Amino acid sequence: MNPERSDDELLSLFVTKGDQAAFAEIVSRHSRMVFRVCRQVLHDQYEAEDASQEVFALLAQKAGGLKNTSRLAPWLFGVARNLSLQMLRKRTRPFETGEISEPLCTENDAAALQESALEWVYDAIAGLSEIQQQAVVLRYLKGYSEKESAELAGCAENTLAKRASNALAELRISASSTDAGRIHIGQKVRKQKGIKAMNTNTTTPVLTALGGLPGAGPSIRFHQIVGTSADPKRLYALGVSNSLYLSRDAGATWTIKPLPYRACSTIGVSPVNADHLLVGRSTLTDIVISQSLDGGANWSDVASHPIGRQELEWQICFSVQDPELVYIFLYAPKAFRLNLRTKKVSLLHDAYIKDILHEDPSKGHFTLLTEKSILSSTDDGQTWTAQELPKGLEYPMAVAVDPRNRSRVIVAFQHLYLSEDAGATWKDLGRVGKSYIDQLAFDPVQPNRFYAYDRLTGLTVTSNEGRTWNPVADSVLDSYARQIVAMYVSPATAGLVLLGTADGLYRSTDAGLTFAAAHDNLQRHSSVVGLSVDPSDSRHVVARSDARVYHSRDAGMTWSQAGGISACADWTHCSVALDASGRSCIVSNLAGAHFRSADGGLSFQQSKNGPEFWSIIADPRSPGRFLGSHPGVQVSDDGGMSWKAIKGVPNWVWTLAMSPADSKVVYASDYKTIYYLASDEKTGEAQFVPAATPPEGIVRQICAHPLDPKRAIAANLGGLWQTVDGGRTWALLCAGRFYYPYVRVSEPDSIYVSTDFGFGTWRDGQFSILEEAIRVNAYAEVSGGLLLGTETGIYKLTV
Repeated sequence: MNPERSDDELLSLFVTKGDQAAFAEIVSRHSRMVFRVCRQVLHDQYEAEDASQEVFALLAQKAGGLKNTSRLAPWLFGVARNLSLQMLRKRTRPFETGEISEPLCTENDAAALQESALEWVYDAIAGLSEIQQQAVVLRYLKGYSEKESAELAGCAENTLAKRASNALAELRISASSTDAGRIHIGQKVRKQKGIKAMNTNTTTPVLTALGGLPGAGPSIRFHQIVGTSADPKRLYALGVSNSLYLSRDAGATWTIKPLPYRACSTIGVSPVNADHLLVGRSTLTDIVISQSLDGGANWSDVASHPIGRQELEWQICFSVQDPELVYIFLYAPKAFRLNLRTKKVSLLHDAYIKDILHEDPSKGHFTLLTEKSILSSTDDGQTWTAQELPKGLEYPMAVAVDPRNRSRVIVAFQHLYLSEDAGATWKDLGRVGKSYIDQLAFDPVQPNRFYAYDRLTGLTVTSNEGRTWNPVADSVLDSYARQIVAMYVSPATAGLVLLGTADGLYRSTDAGLTFAAAHDNLQRHSSVVGLSVDPSDSRHVVARSDARVYHSRDAGMTWSQAGGISACADWTHCSVALDASGRSCIVSNLAGAHFRSADGGLSFQQSKNGPEFWSIIADPRSPGRFLGSHPGVQVSDDGGMSWKAIKGVPNWVWTLAMSPADSKVVYASDYKTIYYLASDEKTGEAQFVPAATPPEGIVRQICAHPLDPKRAIAANLGGLWQTVDGGRTWALLCAGRFYYPYVRVSEPDSIYVSTDFGFGTWRDGQFSILEEAIRVNAYAEVSGGLLLGTETGIYKLTV
């Protein structure tokens, strides 16, 4: 990136000269901010990635018509938010062909199916052995962690895990032989035009969990940490895996308290009763608030309000003046007030509220900070006066209010601004870090100490009200400081700072000078986002989690962590590939040059001045040959030492796929179409050609058929698509939201694919769920089955 060229200059080059490098520089400069905004709204990595691509696709289309290109960042921010909200409002379409428009089941049908399925589940558990029943009940019905379950069962953790795994395998086998066991959430199996009934004679595959990987990677993800003045040592953390974590010792140790609801977005705790909790979640039509009066042991719904599906970041704030009043802020945008006495929900304001700067419900006085202004009301919200935020402060990315004095507030976009009078006047404290500020916090004990975080700089702290900033350089955070999603600075315990990251919870007792992991007593899995198998030895596999790289020599039964490679903030977007010899391995890396291995993935070295690849694949027939995407598509024939660009595609290429049956058949996708590799008729040089009829919508995953070089499958939020002519034309197989398709050599007429409902197969015109609880990110065909990389580790699929 050239820091001397402004957004205005880059966009002008793209508009006037079609300069793809200039556009790629804009994408590189703003993609992290756009993705973060989309992820905050959607709370789904895959949807956020698709929404981000839509944002830049729209920019490419409308670049020539933008009136003020010097204000590109706010424009991208607004588009990212609006597009994400539009995605939220669209209900997920059922799995259907183009001939079918009615739902496959009604709500009553679904309720009956679920009741029948539950009856079968309990009956099946009763048929297990006593020790297997105990393992299933403790782990999956009671929701205890593996460690807690083992302690209650009086056995080792490995023993408990094996009992639970064997029990689940037996339940799946039993499920394949009964009608109730084949019932799937959101789907009623029946014959219809274009949909075939399930074949009851086929053998249902069995999924077996292979367990976590050594030094388990980021799967304990916290996105909210809250405390209460009623008990300074009591803390609650909300995890993205729908778990509630409780600490009674100021965050030193934690226990898991599973929530009985799906998709909980926020948590609030009463300032006068540490056992009084509220959580918020979304249904297809309503926002729902649920309450616990015993610290999370029991829950009940207390209020709901129709607003449409909103899986997004929202807040629940108890009133400081009246704890029976609760404020609910949505990124809809809307702000509501819940009266816990009457269980009534009323609209407070139709705007995106960042925080409350002042509230006195008894007098009807409110001062609210929105994304564009300061709103004030003296008549209980009937009328409002607005004061615009200063220029440069529109759409603040992060906000912090001093808990001792709510008239004192700091907000940030790129610069940091401080107000001492509830937003009446502002002081520009200058720019902090290298990117947009994601997190801000006051230190309640030291009034001039602030904490700020951005992805490029990490965590920084000032002790002189922003005049100088010092980076937090603690070694524990070296790998994770750029992934902080929640920050809590204790108002009661001096020096206590908690950080919720993509790799767990970290705690400091010296105001951020040093941190220690505070999640070691919790069960940890590995989110596996990449798998690659040695073409010459199907027992040799390399796996990539979003923090580490592992290798296995026994078809995935045991794993060792690779050396010479460190965690990276952007690994969820990258891939891993083993070459035809099984010796050369490359791990792509968007946050810097890629990593190479010459010993089959045992150890890695970072390539010097190499490309920053989004996706990378290996030629299964040519040792040392790799293709990488973004920028453009590049090829290496020497194990990644040198690279040469292939013509025909723009710089912004998301995914690559190569036919195992013919290495000359290669597919690539960008933000608008799919390309296929062809030879120039005049020169014979290989170059990419756009498809004549590409799939509708951005395609991020393509799977080439293992036996037919002219056939491939693509997946996106619009459906499953197929080509039978080498990528020239594409046709819709099944409408719906699909992720990561895969076709096995042993099952060439079946497509394994993930959906919002779970992991399943598309076969003979019908989609069937195999496992509702997982989403598969990667595949590897090994001896004895198919390895699946999921959000909770590695599974093995066997028939």
